[in-house]
Amino acid sequence: MKRASTSGHRPEGATYRRHAAVLTAVHVLNPAEKAQAVAAVPFHRRRARRLELEAAWAAEEVQARLEAVDVLADLAATAAALGDGLDRIAALRRRDLLGAVEAEQARLRTVRDRLDTAGEALDRGDFGAAGTAAEDAERELWQVGSSLVGSLNQALAAVTVGREQRARLEANLTERRRARGSLKRDRTDHADPRAAAAAAAAFHRRSRPRRSCAAPSARCWSAPMRQRATRWSTTG
Repeated sequence: MKRASTSGHRPEGATYRRHAAVLTAVHVLNPAEKAQAVAAVPFHRRRARRLELEAAWAAEEVQARLEAVDVLADLAATAAALGDGLDRIAALRRRDLLGAVEAEQARLRTVRDRLDTAGEALDRGDFGAAGTAAEDAERELWQVGSSLVGSLNQALAAVTVGREQRARLEANLTERRRARGSLKRDRTDHADPRAAAAAAAAFHRRSRPRRSCAAPSARCWSAPMRQRATRWSTTG
């Protein structure tokens, strides 16, 4: 799609798009840039040109929202999968694990809060704020499990299991370490923040699968996010 206008060299515009790029590759403009574009049109043509620009911007933002929905769905599905795994561990009621599990569940609540904030920002058409909140959520997701791994490994070491099962556990741990190292490289190498977020989400879903949320799906979202996804998909 041809851009409705150029953004000039406003530093706040570059910052806005850097944050928006977490969710969309569309070249979205912030309100100040839109006002600047309209003001640059000769006065006698301004009214008609404003209508043209606003129509073009609206069309671009429909596409931007659809791309944002995909990223937020990825992150929401990952949070749901991680939450399911933590709930299963919490159900064991082991005192040596419960504190660490509760800390990770609190981190996931922060993730969900940030995803809701991203959705609210998209409702306002603020792609910069939405991208900032989504990036915060992805950063928290990256940390989920960090305080639990040591306690979980100690608990597993104390459990009597068969040789075959222990071999599977050790192979799983080795694979997770390898995948985590690979993900760190991906996060560093990806020029596209959306690709980095998707890589992180895929890593966590492999590590803690959930049958009902094995892939990005609006079923895994909070009710407000499901409502937003439906509205954005049908009306833009």
